[in-house]
Amino acid sequence: QVFYTYGDVMLKVSQASVLVVVRNWEDLAELQHALESKVVTGREDMSRLFRRANAPIFVISQKGFVVAWNDHLARVSGIPESEACGKSILALIQDDANENMKHAIESCWSGLSSGVVQVSMRSRIDDSQPVQMLLTLILQRGTDPISTITAIGQDLTELAAMKAMQEQKARFTAVLGHELRSPLHGIMGLSGSMVEVAQEPMQKRQLGMIKGCAARLLDLVTNIM
Repeated sequence: QVFYTYGDVMLKVSQASVLVVVRNWEDLAELQHALESKVVTGREDMSRLFRRANAPIFVISQKGFVVAWNDHLARVSGIPESEACGKSILALIQDDANENMKHAIESCWSGLSSGVVQVSMRSRIDDSQPVQMLLTLILQRGTDPISTITAIGQDLTELAAMKAMQEQKARFTAVLGHELRSPLHGIMGLSGSMVEVAQEPMQKRQLGMIKGCAARLLDLVTNIM
């Protein structure tokens, strides 16, 4: 019963995580389409899009400074918009992702392609657990010479948590399987030896039943694991 309960919990957690990821990707597709097709042009429309988006979004200037920072990003990073705006985006991500971010920004400014880069955003919620994101950078050219880059992100933190959970499950299963198989093998070996030396038919039958039950339980453990 413990095995089935654990498996049922893990299945529900996995299904919930998948639904969250699918929903986020649908939101991202809508956001990216709106930006690339220039459906959202007014400042009020852009602000509303930022606020209601269930995805991290920020905007940077040509010099790489943050000029907009949405609520979702502030919530997951713990850094409010008032503090993020005016800072270099490179100062808000982990150092090991700076070069990749620079390259993606340069590619986006050059117009060769929309930059796609995976970064680790600094987090005030948990310094040891940065926010993992996959960013799509989209160049936004205004009516004046000033242009900006809008970065639409997919929060990978949930996927990382799900991966960690799966790894924990694998370790738990391996340890549990070993702890169950070892005594069952011992029971089967000992009962088999006792059957060979038993004198009374009743005793032989009982020992045979013990060995058979242990073998069935071992098969069940092997199939579950």
